[in-house]
Amino acid sequence: KTTYLAALDKLGNRYYIKQKWKASAMVYREILSLTGDVEDAVEYAHRLFESITQGKLYKRGERDVAALIRVLRRRYYNAALSAKKRRKLFKQFEKYTRFIATKLQDVANERKDEDIYLRAAAAYKSYLTFFGKAAKASDVRANLAEVLYSAKRYMEAARYYELAAKGQSGKTQKESVYTAVVAYFEALKLKGKRRLSHLDVVQARAGLRRAGKVYIRLFP
Repeated sequence: KTTYLAALDKLGNRYYIKQKWKASAMVYREILSLTGDVEDAVEYAHRLFESITQGKLYKRGERDVAALIRVLRRRYYNAALSAKKRRKLFKQFEKYTRFIATKLQDVANERKDEDIYLRAAAAYKSYLTFFGKAAKASDVRANLAEVLYSAKRYMEAARYYELAAKGQSGKTQKESVYTAVVAYFEALKLKGKRRLSHLDVVQARAGLRRAGKVYIRLFP
């Protein structure tokens, strides 16, 4: 494994220097899947992010967000890491993962592709596992709700719109609460294979009432 990693390191560096972004991204993905809590993993993560952004390689961004979160989780909780470095890591990786997830949503919006919408949802969910209390978390929950709605996952979208609204105010909050109401209503209209189970119908009706009451209370 050590010899294999050393070979990958040289190969990745070669592609990186030559700006062969697709190839370097593939190599750094492989390296990150094999490395543990080592300082070099952070540098590999930086290079992976640069390769992705320079090459505009966002189509499987959910995998890259998950990989970056794994690197961060291992390093962030290392007892030997100073508070300053921990804050820096948090800030850098928050931007990296949110950027990739947002770009993946852009791809989904361009192609109107259900599968890509669901990949974007997975990317946002990975982000929230670590950055659920970050300053941009409400924005990410709203984006997550949006991609789920676009993928016709109305029940789940409605729940995330409600969660997003709790961290919002003004017009943005109003739009989120209103769209939660609409999403619950759309969920109740589903037919065929996507028709709600009896339990989901009960939950959707309860959610519809709850979101409706919030909307009336906040925006009479």
